[in-house]
Parts: sequence; structure tokens; C-alpha cells
Amino acid sequence: IKSQKALLAGYESLGQKHAEMSASLSNTCMELQEAVDAKKVLSDTIKTLQEEKFEFVKKIKAMMKEEEHLKSTIKKLEKQKKSTSSKSGKGFFSAMTSLVTGSGGDEEEESKILFLENRVRLLEDQLKRSGVAVMEAPAQ
Repeated sequence: IKSQKALLAGYESLGQKHAEMSASLSNTCMELQEAVDAKKVLSDTIKTLQEEKFEFVKKIKAMMKEEEHLKSTIKKLEKQKKSTSSKSGKGFFSAMTSLVTGSGGDEEEESKILFLENRVRLLEDQLKRSGVAVMEAPAQ
């Protein structure tokens, strides 16, 4: 009888240990699943950030290219202004007219000049808003 009671107590102890181990294993599995889910979220976030970075770099490069184009245009206009001013005494607008059309000015040419001036101002404003330093045009 004593051995039966001891055997029964041993089975109960084994059953209790089995239940504890089963609960521990279940908790470990849940923690692992949470870690896997968190890793997926982090991977998705990293991928999204990399895509956004790529787009941002593309925009910056385009803005830098536009800035270089504007600088080049300004240099051409300054050179044309110096050339025109020293030769004929004409002003900045005449230099722009000559640069745009290759001749003297009329209403259509003046309209083109105004359009170009406004376009340059808009592009400069855009660059300033984006934080890119813009070389100021010379005073007229």
C-alpha cells in the first residue's frame, strides 16, 4: 500500500511538472511568435524608409541639377550683359532680348523675356523653400 501511495504521488508530481513545462513551452512559443512579428514590422519599416530615402535623394539631385542650370543661365546672362553693355550701352533687358532671340526687341520678345524672368524667380523661390542656397542675380 505504501508503494502504491508513493507511486501515485510520483505520477501526480510528474503530471504537475508536465503541466508546468507545457505552460512554459507555450509561453516561449508565444514570445517567439511576437519576436517574429516584430522583426517583420521592422523589416517593412526599413524597406519603406529606404524607398523614401531613394525618392528624397532623387529629388535633391534634380534640385541640384536645376540649381546648376540656373547658375549657368545667370552666368550666360551676366556675360551677355557685360558684352552688350560695353558695346552698345544697352541695359540688362536688351541683353536678355539678344540672348533669347538673337536680335533687338519687340513686344513678343519682351513677353518672352518677362516669361523667362518669372520662371527664374519661381525656380529660385522653389530652391529657397527647399533649403538650397541660391546665387543672387546682379542688381539692374
